[in-house]
Amino acid sequence: MSARFALVAVGLVLVAFFAPILGRGRVVFPHDNALQVGLVGEGVGDGEASNLRFSDQSSFYVPELEAHLSSPRSGWIATWTNAVQMGRPMTHLSGFSPAYPPTWVAMRFSDDPFVLYTWIFAMTLAATAAFAFAFFRALGLDPWICTAGACSAAFGVPVLYWSTFLMNASGICWTFCLLWLVTRQVERPGLARAIGIACATGLLLLSAYPQHVVWHGAFLAAWTLHRIVRTSGTVRSRSVVVMGLGASVVGGVLAAAPVLVDIALALARSARTEVDPDFFVSALPRVESFRALVAQFALLVDPRIVGDPIHPDFPLGFKGICFGPLIALALCLSWWRGAWRDHLPAYLLLAVSLGMLFVPGLFRWGVEHLGLSLSRTLPSWGALVPAIVCGTMTLDRVVRDGRGLSRTTVATWCVAIVAGVVGLRVACDPWILPGGERGWLVTLALVVGGTVALVVLRRAWLIAVIACAIVFAEGSGLVLERPRAGIRTTSPLVEGLQERVRSGGRYAIVGDHPKFTLPANQELLLGLASVHSYDSLSPQTYQQWVLRLSVGGTRVYGRRFNRIQDESLIAAGELEKAGVTHVVSGRAIRAPNLTPDVALGPFLVYRTKAEVAPALVLPAARVSFAEGGAASSGTWTRAEFEHAQVLEDLGDRVRVHVDADGAERWLVLRRQFHPQWVAHDGSGRELDCMLVDGFYQGVRVPNGVDEVELEFRPWARFAWVPWPAFVLLFALVTLTSRRRAT
Repeated sequence: MSARFALVAVGLVLVAFFAPILGRGRVVFPHDNALQVGLVGEGVGDGEASNLRFSDQSSFYVPELEAHLSSPRSGWIATWTNAVQMGRPMTHLSGFSPAYPPTWVAMRFSDDPFVLYTWIFAMTLAATAAFAFAFFRALGLDPWICTAGACSAAFGVPVLYWSTFLMNASGICWTFCLLWLVTRQVERPGLARAIGIACATGLLLLSAYPQHVVWHGAFLAAWTLHRIVRTSGTVRSRSVVVMGLGASVVGGVLAAAPVLVDIALALARSARTEVDPDFFVSALPRVESFRALVAQFALLVDPRIVGDPIHPDFPLGFKGICFGPLIALALCLSWWRGAWRDHLPAYLLLAVSLGMLFVPGLFRWGVEHLGLSLSRTLPSWGALVPAIVCGTMTLDRVVRDGRGLSRTTVATWCVAIVAGVVGLRVACDPWILPGGERGWLVTLALVVGGTVALVVLRRAWLIAVIACAIVFAEGSGLVLERPRAGIRTTSPLVEGLQERVRSGGRYAIVGDHPKFTLPANQELLLGLASVHSYDSLSPQTYQQWVLRLSVGGTRVYGRRFNRIQDESLIAAGELEKAGVTHVVSGRAIRAPNLTPDVALGPFLVYRTKAEVAPALVLPAARVSFAEGGAASSGTWTRAEFEHAQVLEDLGDRVRVHVDADGAERWLVLRRQFHPQWVAHDGSGRELDCMLVDGFYQGVRVPNGVDEVELEFRPWARFAWVPWPAFVLLFALVTLTSRRRAT
């Protein structure tokens, strides 16, 4: 009965945490988006907590969800957008696509991307709590300790601090699911659990931050091998279990393969394969003194020792990585009476990840040899799940085996732990935030309460109460949420640009001012189209093309192109060639091919000489073959090309009519080339697609052809195939096992 009550307690925590958000029409979002749409001055702001550090959600995640909800498509899933980067494939990783089944389900109930994101986040935390509870029960822990572990996993600082970064929560969620299923599978192999492991592996790959997958995979491998070695079976039976688990993992990888193959192609075309290791090492915290080193350890215990971690001015380069006071306390006690033997996989990952955090040379070696070069992620992320597992198991061990302690031992433990927290506070004194003078007392109280509950009272339910108290005392203030109605998605600037690019044009922004207005990729949310980009895997051809517009080019290995640096290259004619019809600036600019159009608040809009024509036809004589593609001679001015009539544009499928004049021609689309576009004529004959002028999508049109159909064919189109197969197979296995049982 206590197991049911403990599980109900987890459910009540979930309801109590999310009811004030979901029940009052609030959504998870880091700011009111006013600055992003160009609203400045007095009266702007919603009075809610804001932090532009978390602007990935507003610049990428919510816009991408909106694109998947509303973009035109010819099939079940949107695969291409022309709104940014002169056209690019849609993203299907990180849980922001129907290729991720939970998102596909959530999309059946909401068409608002802000609400959708919030519900997916809530679903992920609920699943994390359920999987963590099930995992700890599989280990035979006390039900109330399982509640404490579930709350630590689902409502820890790393999850709530990064509530606007869903991939962090997703990675922890499916890692606990796999830990649970693997633990049960090692004990008693079964086909149903094998299918579950394959599903969870695929979902982990589709939703988690890729660099975190490396760390989660390392811990899962270490945990699995440790469990198998400690079983009492024969070598043959253990080998069978290993092969079965390997087959399940392969099945999960194959389930995610349609998306992963497209990502592999994008990675090969990007600049991220030649990144200097120093790029990653530079993300490590600067530890220039012993006090700074201790301060970094303090952050691992609880950032509230310094102040409110969600505050924009929080010091010490905090990245949201924290064990929490209860788990940190448990880690200190994890050597209790030889319990270390149960925690070898956790200790291994803790030692490696924390060692890399403070030893740059070790981290550099990991970047070069262990697959840690996918992103600038702190290696301490790899310590989170092992710490929760080790800490929760320790809580159970101490409560069960803590009898017989002398008063002197108990007093020594309490004094040592309290002194440790006070020492961390003293070490952090130079960096204390204004208003953070008393917040650390909550941490101290929680540590003292946990110590008493563990080594004096030894009551598991009291540990669960403390874990739940941590959720609301420390976690609730970390989630950046606000009323949905207060988020701005329009302004005079946005409406003016919408009117001007509605017929097919694009805009570009010149100059660094205004800094945060119209961030790249929010065009998907605002119904606009630009040449800008926020994409970690933007193609090198795009990065080279940007240099024709801006002397500064893209930033961070092609990740960002938010602004044309200045007007020095505007007169070169590339804007007109690309079909950029308008230029936005926060200051007056002068160029012979720009005409002042309108002032929209503090922003000036200029009209270029570009024609609004998404597809052009060039005579074959104007195009010559070059290495890796084709090249046209001169610029594309009105007198030098014909307009092609676009009969249908469904994003991933375009039908274009050209005059059948009997001569060979070239159809050129004003969008970037991608090798997964294919072209056919009206009779279904395949036509040659080619890179034109090092950037544009071109099609060679033979004599007599008057209609061309282009279709974008990424592997993500088949991302739906594995999941019905898994469901049917699971149903068949379940039905068969029940029949055998009866």
